[in-house]
Amino acid sequence: RQTGCQEADAAQILALVRQQDPAAIAAYTETVRALAYGLVSITNIMNPDVLVFAGRLTEGGNLFTETLWQVFRQRLMPEQIRHMRLEISRQTVDPMLLGAGIGAFTNMLEMPTKYFATNTNQLSGGTKNG
Repeated sequence: RQTGCQEADAAQILALVRQQDPAAIAAYTETVRALAYGLVSITNIMNPDVLVFAGRLTEGGNLFTETLWQVFRQRLMPEQIRHMRLEISRQTVDPMLLGAGIGAFTNMLEMPTKYFATNTNQLSGGTKNG
């Protein structure tokens, strides 16, 4: 944020980016670059084939992916990015909520006795002795 600049929320910045406002583009690009630098560390550790993005930040379209690729080309080994793909999720469901639901469901399938009572006393709140 530069001195004298008005504060703006994400929706306002994205609207200005779509209108090709130079200050908004600079702010947006700086934010995406910060994300990209964090992803460089994760990519060095996990070496993923695909990175999937979702959320408001991706609404910058090509500027989003171009900025990511620019940082990745500068900071990652060519072997790491040769087959790597960047994807923008097209899910209409909140991805964090979907991920939490999948995690909970997977956990339930792995340990069903943790979630389901094994006798009627547990269901009624009674005790085994009476």
